[in-house]
Amino acid sequence: MRGVLDLRRPMRLFLFFLAAVGCLESGYRSVLILFMMTAAVVFVLEGLHRTRILAVLAALGLVVGVVCVTQLEKLPLSVQRSLSFLPVPVDPLVRQNAEASSQWRVEMWKVIVPEIPNYLLKGKGYALDPNEMEMAALADASHQDTYSMGSLLTGAYHNGGLSIIIPFGLFGLLGFVWLLGAGLKYLHHNYRHGDPALRQINTFLFGAFLAKSVFFFVVFGALYVDFYFFTGVLGFAVALNGPPAPRPRQADQPLPVPAFSSPVVDV
Repeated sequence: MRGVLDLRRPMRLFLFFLAAVGCLESGYRSVLILFMMTAAVVFVLEGLHRTRILAVLAALGLVVGVVCVTQLEKLPLSVQRSLSFLPVPVDPLVRQNAEASSQWRVEMWKVIVPEIPNYLLKGKGYALDPNEMEMAALADASHQDTYSMGSLLTGAYHNGGLSIIIPFGLFGLLGFVWLLGAGLKYLHHNYRHGDPALRQINTFLFGAFLAKSVFFFVVFGALYVDFYFFTGVLGFAVALNGPPAPRPRQADQPLPVPAFSSPVVDV
């Protein structure tokens, strides 16, 4: 972020702006939220929140926000949908579509959460029951599928925690949390003690991994979609930095020699 905000290299800021526009045009709220989270985390990791840049960006963001709100209904519908999670006026059809999507997820979670105790010790796995697939197809054909049984059967729960604990149980969830914890520890080590020449990329890798970890459990996540991201970031970091250097060991201190009196020999 320090390099992006360097006005001596305007191309960086232009590319960052294009990335933000791409997130807005996607029409997915989660894409924009993850982009903002990653940028904010890296901004803090670089210490820019303690500089006057924060005040300048806050003032600029306020001005841009006021202008955009007044013209928001004239923007493309995909952009309005990406911003629909904010308390801003958007097209009624866009608002209805976004709220229906959120309600669909809530209804699906109401169905799957009571099933967690059944798969707590032994996960469901990824096997598909042909009978359940036939029932889902019939429900869809008769328009009685209110929470998408197909998504339930394929494990598309739109929630990171559910996408782990249902197929793999509690032990799978603990293993995944261990992976995130070990990965964050390793990336933080590179961020704090890595090669100074790699500090910029190590800061980004740590910030992106941290933002994605929170996003996975809080906003949106799916193990079969996001697992490659976590392992890919860690693999790339290891390829750049290698294993963490061992801590220097203190030199062994010589053991004190116990004092004792020489035996007295009578001649």
